[in-house]
Amino acid sequence: MKFQDVRNLINFATNIITYFIQILFMEANNELKKYKKITYILGVLVLILLATTIYSLLNVRTVIVERDKAENTRIELQTELDSLLINHERIKEEYGELSVQLLESDSIIQDNAAEIRSLISRQADYYRIKKKLDLLRGISQDYVVRLDSISKVNEELVTENKKIKQDVDRYKQTTTTLEEQTENLKGQISNAARLKAYSINARAVNVKSGGKKEEQTDRVRRTDRIKVSFTLSENPVAEEGTKNIYCRIARPDGKVLYIDDSDAYSFEANGEKLQYSIKQQINYDKKATNLSLTWDVKDAKTEIIAGRYYAMVYVDGYKIGEGTFELR
Repeated sequence: MKFQDVRNLINFATNIITYFIQILFMEANNELKKYKKITYILGVLVLILLATTIYSLLNVRTVIVERDKAENTRIELQTELDSLLINHERIKEEYGELSVQLLESDSIIQDNAAEIRSLISRQADYYRIKKKLDLLRGISQDYVVRLDSISKVNEELVTENKKIKQDVDRYKQTTTTLEEQTENLKGQISNAARLKAYSINARAVNVKSGGKKEEQTDRVRRTDRIKVSFTLSENPVAEEGTKNIYCRIARPDGKVLYIDDSDAYSFEANGEKLQYSIKQQINYDKKATNLSLTWDVKDAKTEIIAGRYYAMVYVDGYKIGEGTFELR
């Protein structure tokens, strides 16, 4: 019931009582002399009734005012609590996955909010609820501060990780560059360490005087030997020691002259197994060395044909030179 309704009720009661008093006093005046004592008694009773009615109505008004005040207080406290919780949920959503790291703090906030909600519904002491709300506000503020701290630490870690990644990438790039330079240097050293054959002279010879005299020839039928002479280069960076020199002699039809096709007469060059015609082992001392390799013709009719011949010289698995000659 609103205050205005109470006031209207009081006015209505007052009007009724006043009306009855007027009637009583009018009747009393007509028979005043006859009923004087009774009139006074009735007047006093009416006044008591009036006072009692007014007092009761005032009590009703007080109860209504207190009830309205309590309801307004409840709404105020509930609004404050709801505002805190809405702000808390907004903060959690804003920080996303970071809030997962503070589940315990969030649980404390929710427990306190539930307790305050219960106190409000039971209309507990206002100041007790306000104290609880202030405590909850402090916990919420501490929650935000801790989230900010975690966020800053994460940002620093992200920045640091990014820097580390950049440093690692630079290191990898530097390492790759160094590896490439090392490989290039190895290639250069390897190339620099390679031996070469200079002044290659491949020729057919005819043997005279029981093998004591040799004469160069360009005739198929007079060919007794094939000789390949050359100078093995000087190289101070090459590895010294025992080296195997191989020579492959190819006929005009592409067939290579060799003793047989077993592994005993083969070698590897550029990852390929090849048969050799002539092999000579030397002790290389990094100085220029003159060499002469000889292939003795066993059957000129089957081994030697007319055309251009190729003599290819190999060492350490790669070709170091080539010479040619022709027979007719």
